Amino acid sequence: MSPQDESSIQQSNRNLGYRQEILEVYKRAKANGEITNTTIPERHAVKSKFRDCLEDFLPNKLGVASGHVLPHSLGKTDDNSQYDIIIYDAINAPDSTSRSEGKIITAECILGVLEIKPTFNDQTVRDALSHLKELKPLMKRGAKTQKNGPAQLPQNFFCATIFCMLKKAQKENRDALKTLADHADLKRFFGGLILEKEGPNKNASGKLNAIWANEPVMKQRDNQQSADRTLFDEVTSDTLKVNDDMYITMSLSWDEDYFSQFLYKIKGLMKGDNEQTAHLNNSTPL
Repeated sequence: MSPQDESSIQQSNRNLGYRQEILEVYKRAKANGEITNTTIPERHAVKSKFRDCLEDFLPNKLGVASGHVLPHSLGKTDDNSQYDIIIYDAINAPDSTSRSEGKIITAECILGVLEIKPTFNDQTVRDALSHLKELKPLMKRGAKTQKNGPAQLPQNFFCATIFCMLKKAQKENRDALKTLADHADLKRFFGGLILEKEGPNKNASGKLNAIWANEPVMKQRDNQQSADRTLFDEVTSDTLKVNDDMYITMSLSWDEDYFSQFLYKIKGLMKGDNEQTAHLNNSTPL
């Protein structure tokens, strides 16, 4: 075995170890009543554990924190203005101001924002997308604020969602998957991850993938979709029409490698990897 292969295996084992630790913290907090089906408190250990994972995995030049986006949250002091995970340029970012709720980081230095929710359901998807869409003014080219001059998220900015658990009670309901497809106005949103399903194969994570196409994907897949297939299987959402030439569909599939793939996808987006960014180029121009 080459040193490179050995290093890759070691990293994969570390990634899976982090996944297990995050889930253990989540399940313990859920049992203790610290977490509901829709809300994880700010500064909770579930979120900090995921940040630890990313800090270990990503290059040192990148910072990982919870906090606020300047100038987006200027004047706000409530927890609602805080984002769960902000990945930023730690070398070029000005010394970030700290609040008790987290760091304040300038928009120009922010490369990615991730929102973490306890379970995958229609309400948590709506909450996550709504919070991410508060950044839309900073996604437009030439965005400005009166007090702070030019303010814009960089061209390689991305965002995504993370859900700790898919509950057995939700496995028949595809509403959340369809709601997640409603993201055409989000810059470089690529879907996200479900850490575990409350059912068979607890080692598998769910990949939430955005499919952009020139025609409804469901028409291509009608013969592949069976009526008894649930969210515990490989499924797609109803297709949403963006315009006459573009449609969005969300897919959900499960595999034991998807947690590591999610981390490598983030690293690829940071590097501008063509394989990772190709599917994002179809997003609505901003």
